[in-house]
Amino acid sequence: MSPRTRAVVALFADWAGPPELEEALAMTMISQPKLDLLVDRIASLSTIPLVAVRILNATNNPNAGIRDLVEVVESDPALMLRCLKVVNSACFGMRRRVTSLTQAIGLLGFTRIRDIALTNSVAGVFRKDCIIGNYRRLGLWAHMVATAICSELVADASRATGCEDSYVAGLLHDIGIIAEDQYAHEAFKDLAASLSDGATLSSQEEAHLGFDHTVLGTRLAEKWHLPEAIRACIRFHHMPQNYRGDFGAVVNVVAVANWIVSKSAFTSVGMCAVSRPDSSFGALGLDHEKTSGVATAFLQRASDGALILFQPDA
Repeated sequence: MSPRTRAVVALFADWAGPPELEEALAMTMISQPKLDLLVDRIASLSTIPLVAVRILNATNNPNAGIRDLVEVVESDPALMLRCLKVVNSACFGMRRRVTSLTQAIGLLGFTRIRDIALTNSVAGVFRKDCIIGNYRRLGLWAHMVATAICSELVADASRATGCEDSYVAGLLHDIGIIAEDQYAHEAFKDLAASLSDGATLSSQEEAHLGFDHTVLGTRLAEKWHLPEAIRACIRFHHMPQNYRGDFGAVVNVVAVANWIVSKSAFTSVGMCAVSRPDSSFGALGLDHEKTSGVATAFLQRASDGALILFQPDA
């Protein structure tokens, strides 16, 4: 199993956490040892659809061809339908309807198929909605997909290099919130019910949980051997100015995308709890005109049905 496959493997368990773990995490404050327990427990659960494993491996194989990918996608009728829906959507503006999977893969490319497969797989954990205060689980899902889409637009507009994984980084940047909801649900319910727009999300998470989603997400990403660039985005998407590594471009891209979609009402927790990443705009050379162009392009993609394409059960 490739490092990238292992990296996403624990996202796909059922929403209900183990009873003994829920009991251990039900208290309002969770100490650092409990964070270790939480990370170890989540990382030990490895359930990912076999087709996702095969697609991720195929797209990481430099010797694989279109025929190899066609065989994998054809083994999952739902995924095959999703690919055809995407290529025939308004986002791609095809003049003729594409009915051949081979043609669809040729038009979309290996990277896009990988993104669709990963998005389709992550969608599985959102089939059961949950509403707590302003927070809605399907709203978090829409935010994650929106950030993935917008990250590509930001990367293109800024012409930043080293952002090949901007979509995946945008999609996975809030995996820590998924983990909080799924595996520390009782404590997360208290947090979600008391969320206020008068303080940052991180400060409120730390008050209720003892850590925030960027710390939990990064710890999990390390356990799953997620590529360093994506780990950096998970940890620093709320504070890109503090990042001091080799992947500053994609960190800035995801930080800007996260802010744009949150300001566009696609929020992770039902309210905009994201500060404007001023340093990222400067680093990427994004002025008001370019930023407005990205926001307009994102909203157009959303209105064209880009988000609906990846809705759970769509």
